Amino acid sequence: MADARELQANLTEYRAQFRQATALTTDPDNDELIKLKQDLQEVINLTLDLLKVNEKTVIPSAAFKWKVGQKCQAVWSQDGSYYDATIDSISEDFTTCTVSFEKYGNTEIVKVSSLREKEQADSSAPKRVAETSIMAAPSTSKKSRANEDALREQKKKKMMKKKQRAKEIEEQREKDKQNWLDFFHNSKGGGSSKSGKSLKGVSKKSIFASPESIQGKVGVGTCGIGGQPMTQFTQPDKLVYKR
Repeated sequence: MADARELQANLTEYRAQFRQATALTTDPDNDELIKLKQDLQEVINLTLDLLKVNEKTVIPSAAFKWKVGQKCQAVWSQDGSYYDATIDSISEDFTTCTVSFEKYGNTEIVKVSSLREKEQADSSAPKRVAETSIMAAPSTSKKSRANEDALREQKKKKMMKKKQRAKEIEEQREKDKQNWLDFFHNSKGGGSSKSGKSLKGVSKKSIFASPESIQGKVGVGTCGIGGQPMTQFTQPDKLVYKR
């Protein structure tokens, strides 16, 4: 997963580009600019989701001391008391784990934060519970573990899709970066957009285009009249002052 600082930097850049695109939205029929804004909004939302996941998956340092196969004491859900157990598996986010209670063989899913080492055992904790309750525990714990695994896998797939979509948008954004810059500068300068459409009030014809007639000169007679004869000039009569 991307680093939180990298995601935050990307988010700042996306928002800046979105503001620029919004400022340039003067033509509601400009499909290209509308599509750009939609893509930027989508990647902003995806980045925010990834940042939330990063915040939720911060793992307490104490969780790293527990390992699969390690002996511990865990709380049995039926009576809330601690019993000797062995860690069978630990979730990817280190928030829950599956333990097997050594004396009775039943398993349960418990929070990692609730585990404690054997030497911290409460001497007053009961060492045995009713046989009927113990026999009923495995079925419940297996269903709970299956549901938790399915939910975790579903969330994982969902986040992978979001990350892939964000990656695709980012790659496309890099490809269109030059086009975006051209569009931005041309929009400010009154030129043509990257879609090839002329902006309002801007003449397509260059002042240096070759005139259509052989008498015309390049650069002479601009504004679309190159090649036409020059305006005729009539010499005014001399004024004679009588004294």
